[in-house]
Amino acid sequence: MLTETDVLALVHKTPDDPRCAYAVDPEAMYLAMADHIQAGLASGAWSRDDHRAGYIAQATALPAEAWDLMLQPYDEVQHAENRVLRATAMRIARKWFQELLHEAIGGDGVFLSLRILRNPAYRTRP
Repeated sequence: MLTETDVLALVHKTPDDPRCAYAVDPEAMYLAMADHIQAGLASGAWSRDDHRAGYIAQATALPAEAWDLMLQPYDEVQHAENRVLRATAMRIARKWFQELLHEAIGGDGVFLSLRILRNPAYRTRP
């Protein structure tokens, strides 16, 4: 499961861009989040009382194959329903990652802007 150090290692600061404080490679982020989510769900380590209960509930509601689909390049995902499932998993993973990053940089009251770098394999629509 991801630690604050792991999360911070995935991002880099972008001081030259005033609109964006951090940037992340989508392949690295989604791979790390797939591992994080699958390990947490498999171990039962998370409680419904956890402050991330919303993310846990959303992740639990998806079939396990969603996390594998998330890692496949967009063009290789067949069938519209699988693309929707993939996009849903990616949305959950992205928001959860942002939450983990926010906690890692200081939590409440700290500005966070995250730019996910362009990678056509990790797009969610044509």
